[in-house]
Amino acid sequence: MKDDKNLKRKIGLTGAKNIKTILVVKQHTRLTDNKTFKLCVLPDGTIYFNYLCGSTSLLVAEINKEDQRASPIDTAMNTIERLVKSTHDPVLEIIENIAWGLKEPADYAKKQWNETGEISVLKVSHFAGFSPLEFVLDQHCHRKVFEFSEDAEDWITDKYNEPYQCVPGEVEIPKYYVVMI
Repeated sequence: MKDDKNLKRKIGLTGAKNIKTILVVKQHTRLTDNKTFKLCVLPDGTIYFNYLCGSTSLLVAEINKEDQRASPIDTAMNTIERLVKSTHDPVLEIIENIAWGLKEPADYAKKQWNETGEISVLKVSHFAGFSPLEFVLDQHCHRKVFEFSEDAEDWITDKYNEPYQCVPGEVEIPKYYVVMI
């Protein structure tokens, strides 16, 4: 998907009070500047979405005609899913799928893997009002990659066995998931 400059110009000329917002979907992974997806309608019936980070518009584009027949929430989630897939980055795709509520961390957790890939640990923290997602990092601040899933599971067990002091605003200890990327 690409930013539609003509649509942006049309939106600017319409004026905010004449644009109807149908649906707003918001991530809750950061304290501020969470990504937001707004589904809107112009007076001429054009349905479009605005993909924002904080108050900055990342992408504005018209909704595909076939998606317009679905319910607003299905339209939003289908469009968000296409946006996530368009990143072509498996690490970012995992984070964004969870952040948008398309998948749960447990969906990526180790079950039985037949394929090969990099094994890492996803950390989900829990604060009042938001849940940051991040991959565990090594001493060089790169995503920590484990040779075997058992090593990652042992790392998690060690983390849970260590005393943990919640930071201000944290409502419970983080949860860790072994994932394959």
